Amino acid sequence: MYKLQIGGLIILIFIMIIFMLQNKKKGRMHTLFGVILTVSALQLVFDIASVYTVNHLETVNPILNRVIHQFYMGFLVTMFCFIYVYCVRLAEEKTNKKIKNAQWAMIALIVSYIGLLLLPLEYIENPVTNYSYGPMAYMAYGSAAVYTAMTLCIMVKYWKNFEYKQKTAIAIAVITEMVVFIYQALIPTSLISSLGVTIVNLGIFLSVESPDSILIEKLDEEKKRADAANNAKTAFVANMSHEIRTPINSVLGMNEMILRESKEESIRGYAGDIQYSAQALLAIINDILDIAKIETGKMEIIPVSYDLRDFLYNVVNMMSLKARTKDLELEVFVDESLPNFLEGDDIRIRQILVNLLNNAVKYTHRGKVTLQVKKDGEEKDKVRIKYVIKDTGIGIKEEDIQKLFVAFERIEEKRNRNIEGTGLGINICVHLLEMMKSSLKVESEYGKGSTFSFVLEQKVIDETPVGEFDAEKRREMELSKYKAFFTAPKARVLVVDDNSMNRKVFRNLLKQTQVQVDEADNGENCLKMLVKAHYDIIFMDHMMPGMDGVETFHAMKELKGNLCIETPVVILTANAVIGAKENYLKEGFNAFLSKPVEPDKLEKIIFEMLPKELIQENCAQDGNIQNDIRETIEFPIIDGVDFAYGRLHFPTDEDLLEAVELLYRMLKTEADALEKYYADLETEGGLNSYRIQVHSMKNSAALIGIVPLSGMAKVLEDSARNSDKNTIYTLTPIFLNLWRSYKEKLFVLFEKEEEARNVYQKDKVIELVECMQRAAGEFDISEMDRLMEMLNSYKYEGILAEKMEQLSAMVGQFDIEQTIAVSDEVKKLL
Repeated sequence: MYKLQIGGLIILIFIMIIFMLQNKKKGRMHTLFGVILTVSALQLVFDIASVYTVNHLETVNPILNRVIHQFYMGFLVTMFCFIYVYCVRLAEEKTNKKIKNAQWAMIALIVSYIGLLLLPLEYIENPVTNYSYGPMAYMAYGSAAVYTAMTLCIMVKYWKNFEYKQKTAIAIAVITEMVVFIYQALIPTSLISSLGVTIVNLGIFLSVESPDSILIEKLDEEKKRADAANNAKTAFVANMSHEIRTPINSVLGMNEMILRESKEESIRGYAGDIQYSAQALLAIINDILDIAKIETGKMEIIPVSYDLRDFLYNVVNMMSLKARTKDLELEVFVDESLPNFLEGDDIRIRQILVNLLNNAVKYTHRGKVTLQVKKDGEEKDKVRIKYVIKDTGIGIKEEDIQKLFVAFERIEEKRNRNIEGTGLGINICVHLLEMMKSSLKVESEYGKGSTFSFVLEQKVIDETPVGEFDAEKRREMELSKYKAFFTAPKARVLVVDDNSMNRKVFRNLLKQTQVQVDEADNGENCLKMLVKAHYDIIFMDHMMPGMDGVETFHAMKELKGNLCIETPVVILTANAVIGAKENYLKEGFNAFLSKPVEPDKLEKIIFEMLPKELIQENCAQDGNIQNDIRETIEFPIIDGVDFAYGRLHFPTDEDLLEAVELLYRMLKTEADALEKYYADLETEGGLNSYRIQVHSMKNSAALIGIVPLSGMAKVLEDSARNSDKNTIYTLTPIFLNLWRSYKEKLFVLFEKEEEARNVYQKDKVIELVECMQRAAGEFDISEMDRLMEMLNSYKYEGILAEKMEQLSAMVGQFDIEQTIAVSDEVKKLL
C-alpha cells in the first residue's frame, strides 16, 4: 500500500542530495527547481500519511485526517503550479522575451488553496484500500491536471526553442503524468499519483538540472566568454592596427623623403636607422595581426611573380644592420644556378626568413649567423629551394625544442629575460610553412648553436639564373640617390583621405614620378570632383567621417556625370586585420594598399594600373634632386606642447609651424563645433556627430605635439563609441576649457606676425573674398590657401576678426560649402 509512495520518496531524496552537492551558480532556475524538489518530497510524505489516516478512520481524529489531506493536496497543486512556472521561465530564457499571462498561474494557485480550505472531503471504504474523493479532491486533482495541460502547451508553443534533450524528457514526463491522472481517475484504488510526481521531477532533473547538463551549461558559458574575449581581441587588434600603423605611415613616409633627397651621409645614416626601427615595430604589429588571422583560418597564401635576387637582397639588408650592432658576421651563400624569376608568396616567405634570422641574431652573442639558399631538386617548371639558417648562439635543450612551436611560449625565460620577443615568431612560421606544404626542421646543440631549415617548391617563371650574389655591393648601390623607375607627367590621380598629413605624405612619395596628385578630404568632395575631372587612378581611404571610403565607392557608381566610371579605385587603410583584403576586393575595389604606404608598392601599383601610353620608363632624373631640408626653427617652450613629438609628423620645421598656425586659427571653430554637438548629445545621431568631431580634434592635437589634449580627446572618443554619456558630460567642459586655453598659449609663436599686420583695406578684402569663393567653387585648393594667406596679412577686430578666423579654419579643412558660406558672411560685415 505504501511501497510506491516510499519508493518515489527515496528517489526524490536521492535526487535532492545530488542536486544540493552540485557546484552550480545559484540562479533563478536552480532555486526554483530546488523548491519543486522540496514541495514534491513534502507532498509524498503527506501522501503516505494520508493513505494511513484514510485507512484508519476509526482511530484517527477526523480533523487531523482532513488537515493531512489538505497538506497532501495543497503540495500536489503547488508542485504542478511550480513545474508550469519552471517551464515558462525556461522558455523565457530560450526566447529572451517575457511570456504574457504566466502570472495567472499564481492567482489560480491561491484560488485552489481557498477551495482546499472550504470544500468538503469524502471517503470510500474498500476491501483493498480506502480512498478520498469529493469536491476537495476533485478540485485538487483537476487543478493539477490543468497545470499539466498548461505546461504541455508551453512545451508545444516553444518546442523549437528548447534543446532536444530538454524538450523530449520534459514532454515525456508531462505526458506520463497525464496518463497517471487518467488511470487514477478510472481506478481510484490504484493510488499511483506519486509515480507521476516522481517521473516529472526525474525528467526535469535528467534533462535540465543533472550534473551533465550543468557541465554542458558551464561549457556553454565558457564558450561565450571565450567568444567574447576573442571578439574583444579582434576589436582591439583592429583599433591597434589603425591607431599605430597610421602614425607610422607619417614616420616612414617622411623618412623615405630624407633617404631620397638628403645628400649628407650622416643624415642618411640616421634615416636608415629610423627606417630599420620603424620596420621592426611594424614587424611586431604584423606578428600580432597574423596570429589572429591564423587562429581564425583567414590567413591566405597568394602566389605572385617575384625576383629571387631582389627578394634575398631585401631580406639580407633588413637583417644586416641588426647583426652589425651585435658585432656578428652575417654570411650569405646563394646557389648561383637557382632560377631568378619565380612564382610564390614572397611576402610570407620573407616573413619566415626574417623571423628565423631575427631569432638567430637575438640568441647569438658572438660568432656568426649564416643563411644558405640552395637548390634541392627540380622537375619540369618547378624548383625546390632549401633555406638553411645557422647560428653559433646559445642553442636549445632537446626537451625545449617542442616549446618553440607554441604561441607566446619562450624557452628558458629566466636565462633569456633580457632578450626581447613575443614568442609568436616560430609559431607563425610553422603555420605558414604548413600552408605552403612544407615544414620547419630544427637541429640544435645546447651552448653551441642551432640550425633551422625548410624546403619550398616554387614555380619557375624564367630560367635565368640568380648569378653572383653580393649583398654589400648591392647595399652601396641602394644608398645612392633614389631614382623613380618611371615618370608619368600627364597622369592624374586623386587621393581621398580626411587626414591632411596622409595626403601630404602621399603627394611627396610621388614627387619624382611627376604624377599629378589632386586631393579630397572626404567622400562628398570626392564625388564633386569626379564630375569635373577625369582621374587615371583613385586612392580611397576607408575610415573617414561622414561618408566613409566604402560608401563613397558605391556612391560613385550611381553618380550622374561621373567622369571616372572606368577608373580603378585602390582602397587605402590601416585596417590590416582578419579578412580585410578579401572584404575590400569583394566590395569591388581594384586593389588593396595597406598603411603605412610603402613607396615601392605605391609606385608599382600606379605603374601597373596607369594606361601604358602615360608611362615613361627609366626616365627618372639622375642626381638633380633638390634638397628641401631647411634650417631648424627654435620653438619656444610651451606648457603642454611637445614640439619634438610634432616634428615626427613633418619633414621640415616650416611644415610643423604651418600646421600649428592652422590649428591656432581653428581652435575656436573646433571648440564651438564640439560644444554644439555636446548640447545635441541626446538627439538622434548626436552621439556619433560628437564622436567624429572629438576624433578630429584628437588627431589635430596629436599631430603638432599637444599630447595631453590628444589623450583627453581619446578618452572622450572612446566614451562616445561606448555610449558612456556620464563620462562625456563630466569631461567635456574641462576638455573645452583646456582646448581654448591653447589660443593664448600658442599666441607667442605668432605675436610678431600679428603685430606686423596692416589694417585691412575694405575693397581689397572684398576682392580677395570673392576670389576665394570662385576658387572654392572650382575646388582649387592651392589658390584657396594662397588667398587665405593674403587675407591673414591684415588685422581685423570684433566680429569680423572671428569670421576671418572661421574662414581660415574652413579653408584649412577644405570645407568647400562652409568656405563659400562664411565668405558671404564676411562680405556682409564689410
